[in-house]
Amino acid sequence: MASPESEKLLPFGGAAGAPLPPASRTLRGARILTAGALLAAGTAISACGAQERPVRLAEGPSGPAGVAVAELGTVREPIPGMEGLEFPNQSALGSYLAGRIARAERDTQAAALFYGRALDADPENSMLARRTFILLLADGRFEEARVLAPALEASGEEASVVALLYSVDALRAEDYDGAIAAIEKAPVAGFVTLLAPLVTAWADVGRGDTDAALAELKKLDETPGLSLFGDYHRALVLDASGRDAEAEAAYKKVLAGGRNAAVRADTAYGRFLENRGRSDEARALYSQDIGLLEVERQAGLRRLDAGVTPEPLVSTPSEGVAEALLGAATVISRDDPGEAVDMYIRLALLARPDMPAAQMLLGDLLESRGHYDRAVAAYRRVPANAAYHGEARLRAAWALNRLKRSDEAQAILREMAAEDPTTVEPLVTLGDILREEERFDEAAKIYSRAVDRLGPANARHWPLYYSRGIAYERAKDWDAAERDFLKALELQPEQPFVLNYLGYSWVDRGVRLEEARDMIARAVKARPDDGYIVDSLGWALYRMGDFEGAVEQLERAVELSPSDPTINDHLGDAYWQVGRKSEARFQWQRAMSLDPPEEIVDELAVKLKDGMAPAAPPARRAAEGR
Repeated sequence: MASPESEKLLPFGGAAGAPLPPASRTLRGARILTAGALLAAGTAISACGAQERPVRLAEGPSGPAGVAVAELGTVREPIPGMEGLEFPNQSALGSYLAGRIARAERDTQAAALFYGRALDADPENSMLARRTFILLLADGRFEEARVLAPALEASGEEASVVALLYSVDALRAEDYDGAIAAIEKAPVAGFVTLLAPLVTAWADVGRGDTDAALAELKKLDETPGLSLFGDYHRALVLDASGRDAEAEAAYKKVLAGGRNAAVRADTAYGRFLENRGRSDEARALYSQDIGLLEVERQAGLRRLDAGVTPEPLVSTPSEGVAEALLGAATVISRDDPGEAVDMYIRLALLARPDMPAAQMLLGDLLESRGHYDRAVAAYRRVPANAAYHGEARLRAAWALNRLKRSDEAQAILREMAAEDPTTVEPLVTLGDILREEERFDEAAKIYSRAVDRLGPANARHWPLYYSRGIAYERAKDWDAAERDFLKALELQPEQPFVLNYLGYSWVDRGVRLEEARDMIARAVKARPDDGYIVDSLGWALYRMGDFEGAVEQLERAVELSPSDPTINDHLGDAYWQVGRKSEARFQWQRAMSLDPPEEIVDELAVKLKDGMAPAAPPARRAAEGR
């Protein structure tokens, strides 16, 4: 283990009646891992518009595409944070290359800006027009995208997206015939294989023809991997059309898939039951562990306790198509979270602007790419009455913390904790932030407040004791830390991170060495490719005087985590003890170049100058209380 700050926290998962933090975090800069997938399961299908093949642009109603592009003033406007900057290379090539870099960085906002500038300079370039159109959609800039759309109606893969945009616009205007006419023009490629029948079916619902909608959905049964979507939307269509008995049978068919069923189907069926006064059945559904999102489960239970009747998950054709688009975005995001995902999320929000799950998925994608300011904006658009509102506030607070706006983040979390004296998540997130700021005493006190709210601890609560143990250890209250680590292991006996942290701490103190080595070996077996845990095993062997064994493990740890200064330092120590002194100095010098923790800088400087004394025997270290 490189240092006590190399911990990684896992999701709590949550228990009924004791909501717990939705995300896991690491102090080594990794992104927040959300608890569970946000939406329906499905099968991956390649997204349209992924290739850049030049074709000749058709003329739009305003003349050649280049004329339309020249009128796109906002495409040339600087993006937030870039106002006033000078761009020395205004050529089409320079802007195009900048756009390529932005696309590679998953920055759709900047990519749309630079591709738009390149298109201004080279307005007849069909590839630039097509790519700019997709990027504008991915950034939610629909007015600008609509200017380009007429010239792309016959441009191959992008024609499918144009047809989809037109059909969503028609659905929003309740022009159901227009929606069908638009989507019928779409070439059958990529996700249109899935979305065209869904759009047509929901437009048929709008026209009052449920049977036609059901017939359209049968087309999805003919394509392997798409039947799940067809079954799910069949249930939604029947539900929205008031055909309760058939809707219930359709929901049950989807849910019979168990873990393979769409998570949103659980939510939709729960609301179906609530809306029909079948509270006991709804409560039983929300109490099952069948994949229902914890935030939806808790929201459903709160509604039942309060006697509040929810809105159906889908009640209009536009909302049905938003659900379909969000399902497409979710499937793509598992394999390639690029601009196609953003495009489908934005189209879902065009169809249903108040869709909380879409805002959460958008925020998660932006957060994962380091666009924390935009993630905060997405989370803040989640309506206050939505089930996701609390989680959105938590995530916004964490993103604000990443923006070095810790005071704002903490204010949100303290407010949330005061609003609900039973909630745990805000306190845990606040503790995480304080611990990241190395305010360990304060973090431990906040975690203790969270522990007080838990009630009887169960296996899902181990991360809270683990987190508090780390805060105590870093605050130099070892006795309290050790109690929490042991409590975490009592709750989750083979948890590798706890085994590693506690084992490493014992090794570093020269106590309970055999037990510590065994614990760390079990952690390595559970996570053989984790460089920090492998380092812990190597350091345990070093402390026990097995220097050859230590070298073997520490060399592997450096291979797994080559940029960690403490692991390199440990390997240098082991090399020195086996007589490989030149290699030891090289590792120490490398450790010094990797911005090592302040507490080992002086030690590294001394070792580089004078080398090391022979390692003390384990018994002597234990006697010295190390």
